[in-house]
Amino acid sequence: SLRHFHSELLLLDKIRVHSSSEKVHPLLSSHIRIYQHVEYEKRKKEEAKCARADKQKVLEVLFSAFEKHQYYNIRDLMDITKQPLIYLKEILWEIGVYNSRGPHKSTWELKPE
Repeated sequence: SLRHFHSELLLLDKIRVHSSSEKVHPLLSSHIRIYQHVEYEKRKKEEAKCARADKQKVLEVLFSAFEKHQYYNIRDLMDITKQPLIYLKEILWEIGVYNSRGPHKSTWELKPE
């Protein structure tokens, strides 16, 4: 619910304010540990989803995506392909161009044919 989401945001703000060297109220400290554990579990679950697929299948998914749009940022391509960052970049450097400046900064596009 919205109230629960708002309370999580407030807790996140409190977490950001306190560094690990500062004294933290015990109740807040337990919330911080719970939050950190939940975030750790989410990351672990996401990483488990990112097993390397066959390169040809990844290429098919990428070409299909680039038929819809000319430019993609790396996070969107990771979501689309469900591949680890390093593996995805290896493939992208073979078929694509990274735009480091200009109007499409920090995006990938296919190499000109």
